[in-house]
Amino acid sequence: MISQTEIEKLIGPVQLATSPVEGAHPAPGMHDRHYSPRTPLVAGDPPIGRAVWLSWSGRAASGAVVRMPADPAQYAARLYDLLHELDNQGWESIVVEPVPEDPEWAGIQDRLRRASTPEPQKEEAGNRVFREQ
Repeated sequence: MISQTEIEKLIGPVQLATSPVEGAHPAPGMHDRHYSPRTPLVAGDPPIGRAVWLSWSGRAASGAVVRMPADPAQYAARLYDLLHELDNQGWESIVVEPVPEDPEWAGIQDRLRRASTPEPQKEEAGNRVFREQ
């Protein structure tokens, strides 16, 4: 993953789109919702119950914990495969430790937001939008 900071070092300031493009998209990453596990995905503190917690900081927690890399590029490389794997394990939810608000983590924040966005026809069934618990 190439961060916004790295891109701006080469070409100067980048303005991010604030709304999705209407109609067909040339790449799936341009959709509001990209890969979204069937298992609800939220950001928050270590969960209680039949949930798994993804932690990048190494904070101690009881229950199921998956240690994520503290490096944004390594985190990004592992994220989607891990979400697929956890989705197939039958957890009630996947709780993600909020990542830093640094430019290097902006791509991860975007991926997590898209991964937690519900399918349009299922919005009323439950709020899966990536947010603080």
